[in-house]
Amino acid sequence: MANREELLIIRAARSGKPLAQLGLGKRYLFGGGGLPNSHATALHWLEKAAENNQPDAWMLIGTYIPFEVAQQSSDPLRVAFWYERAFDGGIAKAGLVLAKLVLTSWNRADASLRQKSMRALQAAAEAGLPGAQWLLAQQLGIMEHVKLPGSLPGSLPGSLPGSGKTGQLNAAIEWASRAAKGGVVEAQRVLAECAWRSSDYLKFLFWALPLTQEIERRCGGHSARRQICNNYELNLLGRCAQALMMTSDPNNRLIEKYLRTAAEGGSSAAQMAYGLWIARMDANGARRSEEHTS
Repeated sequence: MANREELLIIRAARSGKPLAQLGLGKRYLFGGGGLPNSHATALHWLEKAAENNQPDAWMLIGTYIPFEVAQQSSDPLRVAFWYERAFDGGIAKAGLVLAKLVLTSWNRADASLRQKSMRALQAAAEAGLPGAQWLLAQQLGIMEHVKLPGSLPGSLPGSLPGSGKTGQLNAAIEWASRAAKGGVVEAQRVLAECAWRSSDYLKFLFWALPLTQEIERRCGGHSARRQICNNYELNLLGRCAQALMMTSDPNNRLIEKYLRTAAEGGSSAAQMAYGLWIARMDANGARRSEEHTS
C-alpha cells in the first residue's frame, strides 16, 4: 500500500507535474516503499515526464526499460523516439532497443528512421553488446545464408553504407562470430551450420561442441532424469561424432557417447553409425584398425 508521501506524488503526477511524473516513474522502476516494481507502469510515467521535456526520463527509459516491455506499447513508434533520444545521449543499449522496435517490430517507420536505427544498431554492436551484434548479423543477411530447423525467421533486409553483397555477408559472419563468443546460442548454431556445409570440421567443432555438451548433459544422463532431444539436437550429436572422426586425433570416448545418445534418442542415422562403431567398421563396411573406448 502506498504511503502518504507516495500518494502525494501520485496525485501530483496525475495532475500533470513533470517532476512528480519523473519521480513516480523512478519509484515504479526500482520498487521500494509501498509501490511495486513494474517496468510497464514505470514506462507509462516516464513517458509522461519525457513528453514534458524531462531528459532524465528518456535516459532512464533507454537504460532500464527492456525491449519486451517497450514492444507491448500501443504505439511502438512513439516509444522508439525516447530510445532514440537516449541513444543520442550516449546509452548504447538504447540503440539496440531502438533497432529492435523499428527493424523487427514496426513496419511503418520511414526510411530515415530505419537508417538511423541501423546506425544505432551498429554502434551498439561496436560497444560490445552480444544481442546487438547478433541482430546486426541478421540484418546483414546471415539467416538468408543459412537456414536452420527451428531457427529465427529471416530478418528484414538491412545494409550499411558502401557494403556490397560479398562484403555484407562477410560482415554478417564477423558480427555473428562476435555474438557467438558473447554467448548467443542461435549465433553459435548458425556458425556451426556454416562450417559444416563448408566441411570445415575443426571450426564446426569449435562452435558445436559447447552446444553438444549441453545437449548430452540433458539428454544422455540417467534415464530417470533424461530429457528428450529434438531432431536438431539429435542431428547435432551425430554431426559432432562424425566431425570428431575426421580429426587427426579423434576422441573415441566422446564419439561413442554422442552416437549412443543420438541413437537412444531415436535417430536412425545415429543408430546405424553407432552399430558400425560398436562393430569397429567404417561407413563403407571396412574394418577400423583403431581401438575405441567403452
